[in-house]
Amino acid sequence: IRERLDKLFDKGTFDEDHLWSHPIKTGFDIDERELPGDAVVIGIGKIHGRPVCVYGHDFTILGGTFGAALHHKVNRAMGMARERGIPCIGVIDSGGERIHTQFAIGGEALASGLYFVPSINSGVIPQITVMLGPSYAGSAYSPTMADFYIMRNKIAFMSVASPALLKSVTYADVTQEELGGAELHATTTGNADFLTESDEEALEICRELVRYLPLNNRESPPIIDTGDDPSRRDDRLIEIVPAD
Repeated sequence: IRERLDKLFDKGTFDEDHLWSHPIKTGFDIDERELPGDAVVIGIGKIHGRPVCVYGHDFTILGGTFGAALHHKVNRAMGMARERGIPCIGVIDSGGERIHTQFAIGGEALASGLYFVPSINSGVIPQITVMLGPSYAGSAYSPTMADFYIMRNKIAFMSVASPALLKSVTYADVTQEELGGAELHATTTGNADFLTESDEEALEICRELVRYLPLNNRESPPIIDTGDDPSRRDDRLIEIVPAD
């Protein structure tokens, strides 16, 4: 995830928060494992010189699944963005909820914030989802509440259940693409606003969005001189709408 964030932010501007967070004890064997940052990175950096808050799942840590500390960190990132009046970006790559977490102290209560906070941020700050991997179960809900949704083709998948889980319950045999592929969400469900072919393309679109969006609902969008004369004529406009 840190390599992806290096490509997202202006060089040397990202300041990571809660780097040394550890998972809450659950009483299961998983407590003995080393889980740096509880599978998520949060912090503030700059894109085209403008401040932005981010949270990004680390798929190398238990498939980016949600633990109680992860819930707390993501809630904190979204809250920091609202308090500072800056955009919030989620880089999604997660297998969903870590079931052990539901037995930890406050596990379920912290999880509810992942769905509540985006709703109160809506209309206050820009929210952007960049999906660069799977997104199942709990991780499939809040990303769709963003203002802009970017998915990487063939790599990003979003559904409430994985094909394996669906088959175990309904005996339906479907592929990831059929159940929640990026192309499906871009052409059929309408969840995805942008369909990309690489991480770099997805992150560049995100950077471009931040470039012209207002930081919050009290600010005007930045004015960029493109050198294009607003009074120029374009005769092609006459042909766009047919005479009949």
